[in-house]
Order: sequence, then C-alpha cells, then structure tokens
Amino acid sequence: MAIHDNHFTWHHILARFLFSAFLVFGTYNPFGFSFFDWATSSDANMIIPKIFVGLLLVMAYRLVLVSSFLALGITGSLLLAATIIMLLASLVQFGLIPLSVQATQIIFPLGFAIFLGVGLSYSGIVQRVSRQTQANALRDSLL
Repeated sequence: MAIHDNHFTWHHILARFLFSAFLVFGTYNPFGFSFFDWATSSDANMIIPKIFVGLLLVMAYRLVLVSSFLALGITGSLLLAATIIMLLASLVQFGLIPLSVQATQIIFPLGFAIFLGVGLSYSGIVQRVSRQTQANALRDSLL
C-alpha cells in the first residue's frame, strides 16, 4: 500500500480562514455589500434568488459550524472563543483598534471568522503537530 503524502501547511490554514471570512463578511458587513443588505432591500422581483442564496448560506454555516464543533469539542470551542474575545479586547484596550460602532461591526464578524477558520483547521493542525498522519500511514503499510 502506498503512503500518501498529506501535508497540512499554512496555505491550508489561510484558505480555510479566507473561506470563513468570505462566508461571515459576505453574510453581513458594515460596508453595504452583503447578503443582509441585499436580502433587506425592497426588490420584489428578487425574492426567489434571495431565498435560494439564503438557503445556501444556511447550508454553508451548518457545514462550517458542525465541522468546527466536532473538531474542537465544547471545551475547545469555549476556550477558543474566550481566547479570541480576550485578544480582541486587548487590541482595543491598547488602542490598536478604535472602539467605535463601525469598528465593532468589523471586530465581531472578524472574531467569528477567526473562530470558524481555526475550527476548520484544527484537526489538520493536530495531525501535523502530532504526526498522526505519518503514524497511520506507517501502520497501514505494515499491515
């Protein structure tokens, strides 16, 4: 049996974070270019496409949230959420991020995108750090 070379690199983490950020900021952002702004506009001819895209977003969020919670577990999810909250609060306290309404409308979705990105990347990071993939491949080649 051949050993597969499954490397999990920072490119994979970046891709997962960018997907999460696209999902979160595509759903809502303070700049007016989001599903929320489109769905709440008064264009009666676009009701079916709005429902369709809304259903696609619900399915995407379900996929990402279930994957994240399965990878992190309840304790890991709570620890990660607390860490992200403390990181963002520290950045505000040190004056690196202004505390304004528009900044808050960016900080909360950014924190959620970070949570989802880490959740999607967690199992790959654990496998990479613990070398679990190589151990499994070695076991399979010996059997």
